Amino acid sequence: MAKQKKSLGTQGISTDGVTCGVSYVVIPPDVDRGIFITQCLLTATVMIADESGGVERDVPITKQALRDTVFPKDSNGIGSQVFWNMLPKHSQPIVTGVLYKNDEIPDNTEEGEYRIIRGKDGSVAQINLNKDGIITVSAYGKKDNAGKLKISVVNPNKTALLEVYVKGDVSIKADKQVSFLNAKKAEMRLTEDKFYSGNAEKSYKTATLAEPLREILKNLITAIKAITVPTTNGPSGIPNNGLVFEQISQQLENFYAKYNKIN
Repeated sequence: MAKQKKSLGTQGISTDGVTCGVSYVVIPPDVDRGIFITQCLLTATVMIADESGGVERDVPITKQALRDTVFPKDSNGIGSQVFWNMLPKHSQPIVTGVLYKNDEIPDNTEEGEYRIIRGKDGSVAQINLNKDGIITVSAYGKKDNAGKLKISVVNPNKTALLEVYVKGDVSIKADKQVSFLNAKKAEMRLTEDKFYSGNAEKSYKTATLAEPLREILKNLITAIKAITVPTTNGPSGIPNNGLVFEQISQQLENFYAKYNKIN
C-alpha cells in the first residue's frame, strides 16, 4: 500500500500476505474533526490505524459498520475497533464490521434482545426490543435542547395518517403539560389542573376541571335547601338541617379555591 504522508503514522497498515485484520478508527490532526467526520459519512470511508502505527485513509466501509462506528474525540485518541478484509485484486482494505473494545459493554446483554444505542457527551438515544413483546424508546438529553422524540408522517397530498390502536388503555403522562395542535392552530392543552381550548393565535378560553363539578353541586345544594313537601296542612317548611348544607357549600368553595389557586 502507498504510504500516507498526511497521517498519524508514516506507513500504511501492515497487509503483507494478510487478507484480513483488526484496526482502529482514527482522525487526522491536520483537519477539522467535524468536517472530517462529515466527509467520512458522505463518502462511506474512514481512516484506520493498526497497533504498529500504520495508517490508511479513505478506506471503504459497509453501511452497517458505518452506522456502528464511533469516532475518537481528537487525533490523539482511537475510535471503534474495526475488522477489515483485503481485496486482493485492488490491494484495498474494506471495513466490514465493528468489534467491541475491551472497555465497551455489548448493546445486547440477553438472548432475544435487540438494542440500538447512540450517545454523545452524556446524551443517549435508545431503542429496546425484547422477546416478551416490549418495545422501549427512550431519549435522555444532558443539554437543555436535547432529549426529544419526534414522529413525522407526511405525503404530498396531505392525507398521511398516524393511527394508534390499543386493546386496552392509553396513558400519556407529562410533568408540565400535554398539547394538541392542528394545522389551523386550534389547540388543546392539559396542565396539572386545568384544561385550555381555543385558537393559538387568540386569547385562550379557559375552564378548570373543578368548575363544572362546582356548578352542579352548588345547584344541587340550593335545590335541597329549598325542598318543601305537600301536607294536609299545606306545604312544609324548608329542611331543618339547612346549616349542614351551608357547611357543605363552604367546603365546596374551599375545594374550588384550592385546586384553581384563587386563594
